[in-house]
Amino acid sequence: MTDTITKPSHNRLLQASGALTYRFEELAIEIEAGSFAGMFNGTADVTYWNDEDGLNWSVGDIEVECNDGRKVTLEEQYPYNTTSGRLYLAIWGELTDGAFKDAIDGHVRAEIES
Repeated sequence: MTDTITKPSHNRLLQASGALTYRFEELAIEIEAGSFAGMFNGTADVTYWNDEDGLNWSVGDIEVECNDGRKVTLEEQYPYNTTSGRLYLAIWGELTDGAFKDAIDGHVRAEIES
């Protein structure tokens, strides 16, 4: 899934493509109603590009920080019927369609305009 954002400027848009790392904090997730919830900190790999539909971006791998200091990478290709796959999809959904979408839009715009 990708998201289209408004054009910052025509000239910069024509040259827009790249990647960035987006940091999220206190991203709330409930995977199964009433049985598992958590607040997550971590980063997400974001790729952005321009095509005939305009400027788009997508989220790839996601890295979450564990309480013990470890970092765990949730990869885009995890089977969705595993705990890691469901966690990836839940965080991915918050980043692409939820509370963090506008923040990623802003980071992509700032990257293009810099």
